[in-house]
Amino acid sequence: MRNFTLRKGFLEHRFGTRSSFKSFVVLVVIMIMTTSSAMAEVIDGLRYNLDSDTKTATLLPKKNGSYSGDIIIPEKVKGNDGVEYVVTALADICFTGCSDLTSITIPSSVTSLGERCFLGCSGLTSITIPSSVTSLGERCFAVCSSLTSITIPSSVTSLGSECFEDCSGLTSITIPSSVNSLGDGCFYGCSGLTSITIPSSVSHLCYGCFTDCSELEYVYFKGKLPITDRFNIGIPTNCVIKVPAEYLQNYRNAWGLSYNNIFAWNPDESGDGDKPVTPCATPSVSYESGELKFACETAGAKYHYTINDKDMASDALSEDGKVSLSAAYNISVYATADGYTASENAEATLYWINANLETANINLAKTRGIVASAHDGIVSISGLDNGEVVKFYAADGKLLGSSSAVGGVASCAVSEKMVIAKIGMDAIKVLIK
Repeated sequence: MRNFTLRKGFLEHRFGTRSSFKSFVVLVVIMIMTTSSAMAEVIDGLRYNLDSDTKTATLLPKKNGSYSGDIIIPEKVKGNDGVEYVVTALADICFTGCSDLTSITIPSSVTSLGERCFLGCSGLTSITIPSSVTSLGERCFAVCSSLTSITIPSSVTSLGSECFEDCSGLTSITIPSSVNSLGDGCFYGCSGLTSITIPSSVSHLCYGCFTDCSELEYVYFKGKLPITDRFNIGIPTNCVIKVPAEYLQNYRNAWGLSYNNIFAWNPDESGDGDKPVTPCATPSVSYESGELKFACETAGAKYHYTINDKDMASDALSEDGKVSLSAAYNISVYATADGYTASENAEATLYWINANLETANINLAKTRGIVASAHDGIVSISGLDNGEVVKFYAADGKLLGSSSAVGGVASCAVSEKMVIAKIGMDAIKVLIK
């Protein structure tokens, strides 16, 4: 029922009162029936509009009743005049409301699927669109509630408004790199859709593209930030958004207020969401000779770090795990990898103890780096001397426990959201995310 009121209001504005509008509709229907009946023929149970000039045929809706069962559309049909006509199109509303239609075979001669072509075909479970089709009309597959998957051929350049609206059974869809825009409400109400990959060719995401896609967990972008309004495209705010590393900051600058889970990925990967979804391992942080080094156990991990000093970096990316520094300030890092969630709940931070902040060259300052990390309720302090004691306090000053460093690490199990670790005269605040 969406937009019906607006469309009706538009027509009434153009054509006057309800009665005059009704008269206009009747006139149009009569004209259509007069025009189409003269050219329409039923051949093997399917109704066609035959164009004698172009020798082409367009499949029409049934005059009475609706199509059902398994439909095979031929590439050519022979009219009552004995002439062969090539089937090139499926007309607007061709199969609208055909709830008993279970399957359909579309020949490679067809180049267009009309508006609302399969609207309400609730019994249709799958469909193959031939590579000859160049566009999918408005609401083409809307309310095809049993449709579970669909592959769009590379010949298609655009998806019409509300093209797959309320396809609640749709769990996956492949959008080819030929598509440059997704129409308004393109996937509106696709409540079963869990992941989708947006090719680099898509430059526009229109209003409400993913509104009410309640189960959408992953959106993979293969290219630059599309032109859109982040507030109106409808991607759930808890969704994981994967983007190419070179555009990561652009996406975060534009969408960071609405989405917390924007991470880098390799667009050469499939983006099918079938990879592991376990978090990346907690990254380790070390420092030597003016260079930070990050490492973790997750294969192929990339590192995102933040520095608040004159080197200034906010969620910068290090693919090789190495960062050059000129001053001793705190550095936070987390890891990401293709198919994994970020190690946000196990963020590691390098703290400088006894740092001389006025010394330009940190290698000449008497400093040491202490790494604090938290994961699964365990706070760990590393970079210590063996036997060095760390005391752990709650925010209210309550002593939670103490630990002597073994292998340079002291740990404590906590339930608080924030812990203060005291090392000698120095204190480190650790946030448990």
